[in-house]
Amino acid sequence: MRAFNTIQDVNSGELPKYNMAGLFAMGFGGMFIPRRYEMGEGEDANPAFDFTGFERVGADDITMGTSWLGTPIAFKFGLKGGTYKYYKGGELKERRVADFQMPLSTMVEVDRSKIDRITPMSGGMGSVKEMYAWEDWNVRISGYFLFDPDHPQASQPVEQRARLLEFEELADSVVLMEDSGLFTDLGIYRLYIRSIRLGQLLGRPNMLPFSLECLSDEPVQLAGVR
Repeated sequence: MRAFNTIQDVNSGELPKYNMAGLFAMGFGGMFIPRRYEMGEGEDANPAFDFTGFERVGADDITMGTSWLGTPIAFKFGLKGGTYKYYKGGELKERRVADFQMPLSTMVEVDRSKIDRITPMSGGMGSVKEMYAWEDWNVRISGYFLFDPDHPQASQPVEQRARLLEFEELADSVVLMEDSGLFTDLGIYRLYIRSIRLGQLLGRPNMLPFSLECLSDEPVQLAGVR
């Protein structure tokens, strides 16, 4: 079974096959370490995606969502549909958005820092550390929109891109679907999308790279001031 790179290949009637290790190495450089977060039973059955060579990792085997060389890890997660806020003509309105399962070719990298104060010791060595809280998780999401006949919402790459842009246009944080792998283990249930980058690969119109810069978010209820 050959690898599919063009729309014409996909429309030929043959089942597409993507070598994910090679695709990630091409998109993310030679330092890519093929590691994949543990999946549930039956989630590896999609014949369009070949994860041969990927090492399976779980919550006990990783730190901050990266491999031992600091490179991202691939896993399955989705954006939950619902009623969200968005801007139209300078006014804040509400819009209904449907669920969107992120492509299986998606990799995620997360990190966060402490909010603290470092005071040097007067006339001595070292410093005094005062910690106040943690910053939000910084979340970097990268991957490819690929033809996937088994995708639950959109099989074509351009359709997947359009669905993701619906969430990117929101003036609201997005709820993640239940059982979203690493996010669930880290207690991340909402993401605020700060920026998006879309690209193309020369000679591969059916492989559309994308990346997101996000922050973790939690719903905050502000009390009125009397």
